[in-house]
This record gives sequence, C-alpha cells and structure tokens, in this order.
Amino acid sequence: MTGIRKTGLVHVVSGILLWLVAGPLLAATLEITDGMVLDRLPAGPYMSVYTGVGTPADARAASALPEQDFVPVGKASPLRMMQQQWFRFSIRNASSSPRSLILDFDQALYSRIDWYSRSGNSSKALVTGQSYPHASRDVDYNHFAFRLDIAPGETLTADFSIYTPYAALFVPVFSDS
Repeated sequence: MTGIRKTGLVHVVSGILLWLVAGPLLAATLEITDGMVLDRLPAGPYMSVYTGVGTPADARAASALPEQDFVPVGKASPLRMMQQQWFRFSIRNASSSPRSLILDFDQALYSRIDWYSRSGNSSKALVTGQSYPHASRDVDYNHFAFRLDIAPGETLTADFSIYTPYAALFVPVFSDS
C-alpha cells in the first residue's frame, strides 16, 4: 500500500472511531410503530438540552432555535439547579393509527414549566408549575405530565423549560395514555 493510501485509510478509520466515541450531535427521534407499547420508556435518549447563547423568552421562542444549539441530554454538562433549563424532543408516529402518549415528569415540585409542542397543524402552549393553580396542568395528575397526541405519519416536536430551585430534575418517561 502506498503512503498516501495508508494515510487516507488512517484518516477514515480515525474519523469513524471519533464519531463512534463522540456519539450523535442530536438526540434520536422516538419512532412509534404499529403494535409498539410504551410503558415508562425513559425519555433521556430522545431529549436534547439547549446550550446556545442567550435565553429564549418562552417555549414558543425556543421552538425557533436551531438544532445545533441543542445537544443530547447525556452529552450536556450536569443540569444547573436554580436556573431555567430548555429541552427539546421529537416523536414520529410511523404507525397507521393515531397515538396518545403521556410524558410523565414523575415530580410535583417544579416551580415552573413552560411548554410548547407542535404536530401537523396543531400546537399546544401552556405554563404550569408548583406555584400555579392545579387547573393549569395539562393532565389532572399529582405529578407534572403532558398528553402528546400524534396523528399517523406526523411528527410531534416539543420545546419546554423547567425552573426549580427546590427539586432535582428527573428524566421523564413516555407511556401510552
């Protein structure tokens, strides 16, 4: 093998190894298929955290942020308490029927959650939290939870923030409603 070919091969192999070690730049989109049952599936592999410059005014503004300003939750630095954290995830309904999921935060002590989700022609925006009336919650439940309705062939993307000076941030879970 010539020196140029060896060098080229070393660069290609090094690049592949670096990509495998570094992991993906974006979190994976959760794809739901026919017959798939979700029972407390951890959302961590499908969530990204905002690492860009500046703070969005609200979840609708966060939805306009470019993907490159988000990194997978596992690639981010530890979550900063006493600060607002912004997250994004996407779910694609590849099944032939509408799906309704629940994203359960398994926590009742978050001070504020700013939520904006969109799929097809519909969107949902709300602000809730421990210091807001219980009626502000998306799902009537002791913990914070959100209903995710996704038509067949559609992708739902959600941007949300959590602010809490009092509680740990747990990785939410997806379940069929």
